[in-house]
Amino acid sequence: MRVLREGVARLDYDDPDHTYQVTVPTVPRRRLEVPNDTIAEVGGIGIRLTSVEISSDVTVVIDAQDGSRYQEVLEAFQATYRRWESTTDRPMSRPPAWPADEFFGCIRLRDDVGTDYALRAGRAGGSGTEFECTYNFDPVPPVDAHSLRVDVVDHDVVGTVILNL
Repeated sequence: MRVLREGVARLDYDDPDHTYQVTVPTVPRRRLEVPNDTIAEVGGIGIRLTSVEISSDVTVVIDAQDGSRYQEVLEAFQATYRRWESTTDRPMSRPPAWPADEFFGCIRLRDDVGTDYALRAGRAGGSGTEFECTYNFDPVPPVDAHSLRVDVVDHDVVGTVILNL
């Protein structure tokens, strides 16, 4: 690949008859203002919305609110993880699930013009982010949308935040 100018590259796959010119548009990032408090509770743990960013998709990040149930779940996970680390058959066994796995899939998006948002990718948990979930939704909100509704779902909607676009 050779960059011809910003946003344009040439790809050469050793095809004797063709090369490929790829144009990649610049997509601005918009970070929406999110509330700084608990928006719902799932499994006795408070859920907070940490960021919503619109670029080539809509990225929503949630995390758990520290509290007594949070600490219980975290300590139990850490103890289970330490036991798993110390086993001799560790390469043959799976590590314990991250606490975030309980929350993954609990976010739904809607806007004021009825756009159908679909979860395209995401991740849950990680070292130091045991309760964090990141969701990537398509498409981006249309230009005529004025608000984005983030629902937390635990069988039913248990929390909602409406964000200005």
